[in-house]
Amino acid sequence: MRRLRFKSVGSHEKARCYGGESLSSWCFRLAQFPEVQQYLLAKSTPGIISSMTHLSILEFEQSCNNADFDFIYDEPRKLMLMPIIGGNYRKFLVPSVCIQPVIPWQYRRSYCSSCISEALRVTRAPILKSSWRNVFEPFCIKHGELLRDAPPHVGRLLDGPRAIFKWHHMSPNDCSSHEEYTLQWAAFLRSAEKVQRKIKRLLSGDEANVLDVSNTILALMRALLNPGAFLYDHLGARRLPDIEASQYETMNISLRLQVFRASSASRARALFYVGVVLGWIKEKEIEQVSGDNYYAPKSASDVWGSVWEADSKVYAWLRSNLHIHQNNALRVSLPN
Repeated sequence: MRRLRFKSVGSHEKARCYGGESLSSWCFRLAQFPEVQQYLLAKSTPGIISSMTHLSILEFEQSCNNADFDFIYDEPRKLMLMPIIGGNYRKFLVPSVCIQPVIPWQYRRSYCSSCISEALRVTRAPILKSSWRNVFEPFCIKHGELLRDAPPHVGRLLDGPRAIFKWHHMSPNDCSSHEEYTLQWAAFLRSAEKVQRKIKRLLSGDEANVLDVSNTILALMRALLNPGAFLYDHLGARRLPDIEASQYETMNISLRLQVFRASSASRARALFYVGVVLGWIKEKEIEQVSGDNYYAPKSASDVWGSVWEADSKVYAWLRSNLHIHQNNALRVSLPN
């Protein structure tokens, strides 16, 4: 079949990939154009045009196990998308080296309501951005706001942009909880957002160090977000809950998965204390932004002590990982 060109798919501006938009979001939007629907219907049943409407260009792969619809990682997907998106497929190829860990598809749920509102004026449809799945970026990189979190069963739908937009406007209680939290902990979150920006600068630096920097930050966040750690005693965490772990989950599995399942609010708190142990946030600033949370750590030694008390095995695991990934750009020393 001849390649579809943007000029044949409705308005050129509406069909174009919005800045930073994820592949799954763009494929959902493109599937709303009649020309693309005709292409999909003909492809699904050669020679026969049915009355079925497809949610996304990627709907044919929905039954694939562990499929991630934000990347092009095999030839069949590439060949399916090229007639529609042309050379744009290159920016969605799986990178040879993943510098920043990405939240797996099944846990995708974070979004920035300001970005969605801005995109609507251009695309006339809600969008999702790729950066909202970056583990180290719980804040919108454009607006500096703490990302919101929809339920996971909403975020991982093929029509995720529409489903999240609908959930956002039909769940006023959840949205008000987010707004209350960000207002109450505004100073704390500003400090955490500065840590995010500093990490982003480090990850754009010397290629010889970036993987070690990334692995160091990831190890610190995993230890801080380990179920049972002090972060989960925080009042705000109970209002903005994470995805619950399985009843029979082992400590090793929880340690690796919780950083992906954590809400944006919990990841932001973890980033704050990463900044504390790295010496980027000083004790005076900690005291100024901690509010009435009397039991929160007030120094790097308090953070290390909290990790040890939560689980000494996690502390030992963290020490081993930090030793492996020590580098000139980022050095961390744990007390004995």
